[in-house]
Amino acid sequence: MRMHTQTVIAVYAALLEISACFVHGMEDYFYHLQTFEDVIGAGNYTYFKLTRPGNIRIFLQTLEGDADIYVSETTTKPTFEDYDLKSVTCGEDIVDVPDSFLRPTAIAIYGHPCCEESRFSCSVYLDTRDLSQGDIGLPPPGFEGDLEEEHPGWWFLLKVLEFILDVAL
Repeated sequence: MRMHTQTVIAVYAALLEISACFVHGMEDYFYHLQTFEDVIGAGNYTYFKLTRPGNIRIFLQTLEGDADIYVSETTTKPTFEDYDLKSVTCGEDIVDVPDSFLRPTAIAIYGHPCCEESRFSCSVYLDTRDLSQGDIGLPPPGFEGDLEEEHPGWWFLLKVLEFILDVAL
């Protein structure tokens, strides 16, 4: 049992080191534009428009309940039946809206009917990489946004690894 625990710890440490290297480079890519919190009732939508050009990342974190996100460049009120992009997990949702999408782009946050209310936090980031060239760009001239790291995918992976480590011990 002791050898198994040491192996799990070694694998966990290696993954943390790899993720730290990856995450370190990510801070240069995303610039925080806006964050807001809201509550939405079961089966309801909250709509907003994305007018800013560029590659945009929308990060929706459900704080209570289950909120999902739907995006459309073709309809002004996307739904779970009519959308171009979506993320419908039970927790953290990420949608990357490419610069090629028409602006204004419609964004819908949906309160899943499984819960009477869903409380969420929605953050919007500018992705400064030139994705067509595989380049890392700098903020546009005159950009005054805040730099803020947000790595929900890695956070989730680390939480799963912590759980595995707890179980193994």
